Amino acid sequence: MGLLAAINRWPVWRRSVRVGGARFGASSFDRLVYLVLQKFGFMGNDGRKFFAQHIRPGMRVVEAGANLGVFTLQLSKLVGPEGKVFAFEPDPALYAALQKNLDRNGMKNVTTIPRALGSRTARLGLKTFGLNSGDTRLCGDATEAGATPVDVVTMDDALVGESVDFVKLDVQGWELEALRGATRLFAENPAVQLFVEFWPYGLRRAGCAPLDLITFLQKAGFSLHTAEGQPFTAEEALRRDDGSKKFTDIYATRH
Repeated sequence: MGLLAAINRWPVWRRSVRVGGARFGASSFDRLVYLVLQKFGFMGNDGRKFFAQHIRPGMRVVEAGANLGVFTLQLSKLVGPEGKVFAFEPDPALYAALQKNLDRNGMKNVTTIPRALGSRTARLGLKTFGLNSGDTRLCGDATEAGATPVDVVTMDDALVGESVDFVKLDVQGWELEALRGATRLFAENPAVQLFVEFWPYGLRRAGCAPLDLITFLQKAGFSLHTAEGQPFTAEEALRRDDGSKKFTDIYATRH
């Protein structure tokens, strides 16, 4: 795996790919494949359609797990010059690529933050699974073998004084931890909308019972639906927790 990981990071893969009219640079071979899949519509189409329908000019959006910035750029365009995007990406290589991609596309309304979101301020380790640098997990020990030390901050601390309209969370099972660090923000922004990945396999890998994520959102006053508009109840969550590695995007709103 060490040799394959080194090959995956060879500078030769740091090529640019045009996705949706913008150009993005890859940080590794697996991210180059990711961009190609995005370019030809094998990934990301459903998310792009959803955001086009729900993000409006002037909104303030939080994106956790910004990766190379493909969705960051779309969100930036949708909120327009009067809006703002706060993009969190803790992986150093991905963060550097994210910043370059935003700069090369002239995005001025995005604030990038090289931190992971969690329930408390901490210094933890970030581990990558296999050669997929988009599949990472935070672990308790920043010195654990194979882990990259990263800083963790709560959403409440990172966005003091900010009004937030929409939060996009795709953090590989760390969603509940990120939400637990946003209680003040949610209290101050009662109309905030959430787009949260429900991935039972990833949640368990992060030490979280999948149903706890659903219970937390419901207790916080959110009504849950799938991205397609179907109600998402605890019973539905249990049904989808079938031992596979499938995920469901949840749209959470309060009225």
